[in-house]
Amino acid sequence: MFNWHSYNLKKIPISYIDLENNYFKLSRNNIAEIRNSISTFGLLTTPVLLNKQSKYIIVFGHNRINALKDLQNEYTDSIILDDIPSTLYIKNVMLKIFRNEIGPIGRVKLYLIMKNYFNYNKEDLLKLAKDINIPEKIAKTEILEKIFSLPDILKDYIDIKNIGFKTIKNLLTLPDDGISLLVQWLKIIDMRVNIFKIIVDYTIDIYKRDQTLKKIKDIDLDLFHDKKEKENFLYNQIKTIRFPQFIELRNKAGIIIKKLNKSGIEVDFPEYFEGNEIYIKYKIKKNEGIDSLRKRINEVDTTALENLLKLV
Repeated sequence: MFNWHSYNLKKIPISYIDLENNYFKLSRNNIAEIRNSISTFGLLTTPVLLNKQSKYIIVFGHNRINALKDLQNEYTDSIILDDIPSTLYIKNVMLKIFRNEIGPIGRVKLYLIMKNYFNYNKEDLLKLAKDINIPEKIAKTEILEKIFSLPDILKDYIDIKNIGFKTIKNLLTLPDDGISLLVQWLKIIDMRVNIFKIIVDYTIDIYKRDQTLKKIKDIDLDLFHDKKEKENFLYNQIKTIRFPQFIELRNKAGIIIKKLNKSGIEVDFPEYFEGNEIYIKYKIKKNEGIDSLRKRINEVDTTALENLLKLV
């Protein structure tokens, strides 16, 4: 961190610190990692607190102080400020960003802090947005406030997974019940980033088309216990709803494949009809002989294969 040496260093009871006040919190939630670090190495970086009459406000060190509390520590060494120098504050924040400790939501919050607490002017705000990789088109609008008003579970996911601002901006077009569905799914699925992005896009498409998300709300993830199975089922169901013709194609392909299987052919067909090829397999037993295989090949239903290829 940058020079705090000229400020007071004190041992502060954690009970004197307002742990509920997260106004200045920018870093991702990684208390478990920091708790392990403190247990092994001790407190490596001193928290910075703002001296208020009632309780101390955390400026830097939210995760560290909460980790100390979890470890049954009653005190923490802290740097105490009577006010926050904006230049020193932003330098320390930029170091955190350089260390990749702050995700997209943290960067949005930083922008809002510099705007509302430190009273940055428009020119300085736009420069800041550029420095912390917030798109100018987003920084110039009210979108940042909307992003920061998202539910905490969704914001934590966005931060931890480093979801891009394009996806964040897109999901803001969902109605409240769409946002609630995303939160509901994230509570029970550790969703992969690529799946999350696709689900957001498909959900938006469905809402634009139907003006409702009723079909998606009916997806029952309780049918499965494994989180991976839940994720796959959710993805397949939403894709099916987004592309209703997919059901028809899948049924047609299933009928053809079943017919070919009965003739002794195994068909490896792309699950989502991507690509431009299929694979067919013949099993040959040791005592079967090549003539038998040749006969089976000659008897293959080429019309069925041709119809299957048309579906790819």
